[in-house]
Amino acid sequence: MKLIYQINVCVNSRVESKLIRLTKRISAKYHSSYLVNKPYGPHITLFIADKNELEEKHINEIIKKLRSICSNIPRFTLEINGSGYFRNNTKGRNGSNNVLYLKIKSNQRLNRLYKETCGALSEYAKPAHRKFIPHVAIARGDLSRDNLYRARKELDQRAIRYQYILTSIVLLTKKRDNERWTKRYMRLR
Repeated sequence: MKLIYQINVCVNSRVESKLIRLTKRISAKYHSSYLVNKPYGPHITLFIADKNELEEKHINEIIKKLRSICSNIPRFTLEINGSGYFRNNTKGRNGSNNVLYLKIKSNQRLNRLYKETCGALSEYAKPAHRKFIPHVAIARGDLSRDNLYRARKELDQRAIRYQYILTSIVLLTKKRDNERWTKRYMRLR
């Protein structure tokens, strides 16, 4: 059986609650329906496959590989600082497809975690993106161009900055016809 999956960098609960409040505020003020109350909340996508499907029989192997990677990378500080946007393939209600996000400051350990995760999963899938741009999405899909620029300007004026210690990543899986995600956490050393 095939599973839908992705691997995310976890956001600690203190920062998560701030990001949820910020996203709700931006969504209401700038007319975006993007909500972060999905089963995985605010996050940094570490790996999502181009086809985003995985044979269930490979899950245990992948978990072993991810645990091995995490056991060799010490916990480290992540800094969320600044904003940006890009065009996404998924269109929203009004036909726009922009993603407004908060930037993650460049970090060697995060880049290493990404490269090693891609390497470990290379026999199962290719990453959906050619370049790793770590970010936390704030609004996407239905944010008009004008509202995108206004929201980004507001974020930049507020000089949003959060820091936290990254302690784990999570493998999320679900069956295509099921709404419930299974979460498997892997702790960094």
